Amino acid sequence: MRPNARFNWMQVSWGAPDQIRTETCSYCDAPIDDESVPLIIWRADGWVGEFCEECQRQWWGMQSFRVVLAAHESEDEPEPQALPACMRHPGKLCPGECQYLLSAGECIHDAGPA
Repeated sequence: MRPNARFNWMQVSWGAPDQIRTETCSYCDAPIDDESVPLIIWRADGWVGEFCEECQRQWWGMQSFRVVLAAHESEDEPEPQALPACMRHPGKLCPGECQYLLSAGECIHDAGPA
């Protein structure tokens, strides 16, 4: 992986190997918020550069996507899993082990209790 040809390595503000991570981009000094994932590059001697999303896009050709959580969701809670709707009987839900049809043309809802 290499940056754009116009990238200036001399402009990178490298962090020391034992230094606490920075809150600003090592290239453009823009703040790196807690929600973003910076591109982090280490040199062989342990010095580190962290790049904001804009520098990732402009200089490294990377693109990031933000996941928008619904009001009832949080990052700590697993995403609720809905039962799939029956393809043959609208409005009915199939249990997790159902594959919609037991065999060709036979729906689990037609089969009745097992």
